[in-house]
Order: sequence, then C-alpha cells, then structure tokens
Amino acid sequence: MEAIRRMTANYLSGSVIRAEIANLPPAVLCLLPALALGAALPFVTALPASWAILVCLTICGGFAALAMFSVNLPLEPVLRLLLLESFWFSMDINLFPVSKNRAEPPGLNISLMLILSFVLCGFWLLKQRRGNEGEPALPRSFALTLIGILLWSSLTVMYGTETTLGLYGLWAAAGSMFMCFVITAHFSERRVLRQTLIYIALIIGLNSLFGVSQALFPSLSDITLSSDAPEKMVIVSGEEVTRVHALSDPPNMFAWVLVLFLPVVIAPLLLCAAKFRRWQQALFASAIGMAVVALILTYSRGAWVAFAVMAPLMAVAAVFILKGDDRKRLIYRFGAVALMVGLLAIPFSGKIISRLVDDDRGAAEVRIPLIEVALAMIADNPVLGVGMGSYESVMRNYDETEGLVTEHFDWPVHNIYLHIAAETGLPGLALFLALIVIAARRGWMVLREPAADPLLRALALGLLTGMAAYLINGLKEGSCFQTAMMRPFFLFCGLLLATERASRRAAG
Repeated sequence: MEAIRRMTANYLSGSVIRAEIANLPPAVLCLLPALALGAALPFVTALPASWAILVCLTICGGFAALAMFSVNLPLEPVLRLLLLESFWFSMDINLFPVSKNRAEPPGLNISLMLILSFVLCGFWLLKQRRGNEGEPALPRSFALTLIGILLWSSLTVMYGTETTLGLYGLWAAAGSMFMCFVITAHFSERRVLRQTLIYIALIIGLNSLFGVSQALFPSLSDITLSSDAPEKMVIVSGEEVTRVHALSDPPNMFAWVLVLFLPVVIAPLLLCAAKFRRWQQALFASAIGMAVVALILTYSRGAWVAFAVMAPLMAVAAVFILKGDDRKRLIYRFGAVALMVGLLAIPFSGKIISRLVDDDRGAAEVRIPLIEVALAMIADNPVLGVGMGSYESVMRNYDETEGLVTEHFDWPVHNIYLHIAAETGLPGLALFLALIVIAARRGWMVLREPAADPLLRALALGLLTGMAAYLINGLKEGSCFQTAMMRPFFLFCGLLLATERASRRAAG
C-alpha cells in the first residue's frame, strides 16, 4: 500500500510524466500536436470571434505550458504576467446571453482573467498541501467585507426585477473577488512584487505604443476584441480625430486603466530608482512617456482630471514620508517627471484646451439628468436598491427629467458610487467604501513605516495614488460590482494587501 502511495505521489509530481514524454520517439512528439491542431481547426473556424480567440489562446498556452514543463521552467511568472495583461482588454465569453439592454455582463461570464485565476489558485493549493503557506491570504476584515457584499447583493437580486441578470452579476462579482484573493496569495513576496513593477511598466509601454499607433494609422483602431464598436471618433478644434483605445473598448476604459496604473510606474522612479538597473529605469521612463501621450489621445477628460489630481497628491505624500537628502532628491526627480509630461503635452495643447472648453454636444450635460434618475432610485429604495442587474429595466420608471433622458440615452448613471447605491442600496455602497478603507489602510501602514523596504514603500505609494485616481475618475464613469471595470479595483486591493503582507514578512 505504501509503495502504491509513493508511486502515485511521484506520478503527480511530474517526474514519471516527464520520463514517459522523454521516452517517446521525436516523430510521435511532433505528430500528436499536429493531429490535435488539425482536428481542432474546423471547430475553431466555425466559432464566434471571441470563442475562437480564447480557444486558440488555450491551445497555444497548453503547448507552451507543456514545453516549459518538459524542461522544468517555472510557469507561475508567465501566468502572473498574463493575468496582469488581461486587465487591459476584455477577453470574455458570455454564455446564455440576454441582449435586451446594455447590462454588463449580458450572460454568464467566462473571462481570460477568471481562467488564469483558477490556474494560479491551483498552484497556491499545491503550496498549501506542501506546507509552504501558513497564514490566510486575505485579512479577516477584508474577507468578511467581501462575503458581506456577495450576501447583500444576493438579497438585492431576490428583491429586484431581473433575477437572471442579477445571478449573472453575482457570478461576475464573485469572479473579481476570487481574482483579488489569488493576487494577494501569489504576489506577497518582495521578489514577486519587484517583478510585478517591471511587468506593469512593460505592459503599459506596449499597450500605450499600440494606442499611439492607432492615432498614426487609424485603420488599427478597427482592431478590437469586443463585439461592441468603441467610440472611436470625436470632434476636437472643429475636426474629427481618432480616440485611441488599444485593445480596450471603449477609449474611456483605456484611459481609466492608464490613470490607474501610471502611478505604479512613476513611484519607483521617485522613491527608489537606485533599486533598479539602468535599463529598467529607462523602461519605466519610456512607459511613462508613452502612456502620457496615449492618455492625451484618448481625449477622456475625466481621466485627464484624475491624472492632474493624482500627480500632486503623489508628490505631497512622497514629501511627507521622506526626510533630509531623500526629500531633496525626490523634488528633483518629480521635477524631471513633470517636465517630461509637460514637454509631451505641448504639441497637443491646442486640442487639450479645445476638448476641455468647446461644446461637447451634450456629452457632459447628459450626466446631470442621469444623476437625477439615480438619486430618485436611491431615495425610493435606500436599503436594498433596485437589485443587482435591474437598473436598466426600471430606470425609466424614475425618469422625471426634462426631456426624459433615458428615452434617448439608455445608459445607467455615469458615477460608480451612485450606480452601486442604486442597485444594491446604501448598505452596498457602505460595504464598497469599507473595502477601500481596509485596503488603503494596509497600504498606508507600509507607507508610513520608516524602516519598511524602499521598494515596497514605493509600490504602496503608487498603488494608493492609483486607487485615488481610479476613484476620482469613477465620479464620471458608471460601474457596479459585476462590471468589467471593477476588476482593476479588486486587482489594486489585492496588490495593496500583498504589499503589506510582504512588508510584514520582511520585517519578521
């Protein structure tokens, strides 16, 4: 019996599998993948675009994982990189879709982010079995708040009018929260967080480069991973210009993600540039420059304002935590970054001013009646809201605005706080704010500790100011627990918790 147990353990550990693969003739190793691809090709070509892309990625990823496994290369760093990249585009499949309104998600959502989270969770469970992880990944207060959001949202679904969409929303919200747990569990080491900073700089640079290319070659803006056509054009200074969106749809979403991630790349240059090699510092600077240009070319005014508020906020926080010569060096570095941003903005100054002051054909004005509708919904349903997923189905019942805004602009309110409160009531909004406070407090604990690792302090500063930029931009963008734009919020919560956890490990 003991021999059988050992044989099974060896087999599961991969040693037997690798030996069996190594004993196969080379011709068989080449023939089997070719036959598998040939058999899958007719099915893949008949699938919808989103399904075909996901299947192709799965097949290619499977073969890449098999190749890395056969030569004992680690898979986790690659999966972590792919997970971070998945926040920059929507690679989602919606099963059993309901297309009667603009609700997100319109079906049972299966995303690339969710698939990668499950795979990484499998690695974490293996570490748990080996005894490499002792403490819980999530703090108790944060975990209880997540559970509270799911339970309260479930109650609102029972109260709401759109039970099916509400259940889809619960699944999507649970997926984002599960990803937050995976991030905390997998990124809680200083070495991994250092890699993460480099990954984020690389991802920002490449996505921004593609976005800028769309402005230079407008035909590239037709490349999208979403079935919805992005808002690609806008009138600026009397001419129609292309709004860049990279692989994110629409451009406002791309801008929102940019202002969220940009502080994470700026902070290391301000606080701990010496911790990185020259080429890494050059990567950070290049990513910042490319991202600033891409952010301008999104023509997203809310993101511009969020970036303008975030930059001095970061400078004030950095000056507060540094002393003596470190503070002087910070002032010089921040001045250099500000000068670079200013020089990059000069060629676009005319269009920036025009976008801010010219008539936008009611795009900003329409948000006011939408707010009025949301406030009426909250006033009538302050406790349970109208139910997760039910906003669009009932919003016309609360529309007493002049001109009946929901009849010609059938979108939910463009404000993340009012959207959450309207769907899940004031308790739902309170739970959302509690998540922010808990995650921000963990980051602040790292930031205010003078003895903390400079790299972790820089990361905490970038994450906190990035979260602030996200929340500021959320004043003019709608989102609720189940929407795709809530995923980056949970990502940053997870990274803040992971940073504080790594700091405690380093101190202990």
